Amino acid sequence: MIVNAQHVDLEIQVENEGDYLERVIFYWAKNFSSALAAGQKYSILPRTIVISLVDFRLFDCPEYHSFFQTFETTRHTLLSDKMGLYFFELPKLPKEIDENDMLLLWLSLFKANTDS
Repeated sequence: MIVNAQHVDLEIQVENEGDYLERVIFYWAKNFSSALAAGQKYSILPRTIVISLVDFRLFDCPEYHSFFQTFETTRHTLLSDKMGLYFFELPKLPKEIDENDMLLLWLSLFKANTDS
């Protein structure tokens, strides 16, 4: 889908079947490369992001949200802003959610056990 001139792929994964990170990169690459027709300039490639909601622990950290881009490893210089990989690990969501935090409210819907 296209949102604010960006290509967005929303992935929801309930179980860790392995190779999830490779799958996310593969889907990102397919979306990114398919946005350019033969003969078009590479400069018109849109920012392409993948948003992953996973119901398992993916990274060894306490944060529920991780964001990745391509950086040079020594100088931490951004290579390009055309790639964005967002990961939301649902098991790490806080128990108490501020009603003014729209992101956490939205994410908590995926963990809801009741209609309320």
